[in-house]
Amino acid sequence: MSRRWYSLEEAAHLCDLPLRLVMALVEESVIGPVYEGKITGEQLRELRRARRLFALGLNRAGVVVALRLRRQVIALQREVEALRAEMDSLEAYYQARQRRVYRLLSLLGEEENSTPFRF
Repeated sequence: MSRRWYSLEEAAHLCDLPLRLVMALVEESVIGPVYEGKITGEQLRELRRARRLFALGLNRAGVVVALRLRRQVIALQREVEALRAEMDSLEAYYQARQRRVYRLLSLLGEEENSTPFRF
């Protein structure tokens, strides 16, 4: 998979932002690390988000906070998705265990209602 790289000058031009502002956002780690003076397409998209925030009237500090919060929200959403998947997996595991316990109890002649636990 080839990845497109953009120079800071090219990115500034494509995003219609002053080069000094792009460099300031790089220094504040808003768009991630720069490799040999180049950024990735995802970082270019982040610069475009910054441009839209500036257009809405946010100052540089506001843009920095907004973009960092966006990244944190995305990370938390991924964590929630992973936890939900883990919870679903554990639920399926314990339901299978419960069915096995009920089968074993029925083989022993016990009733399901006499079990001391519920899931």
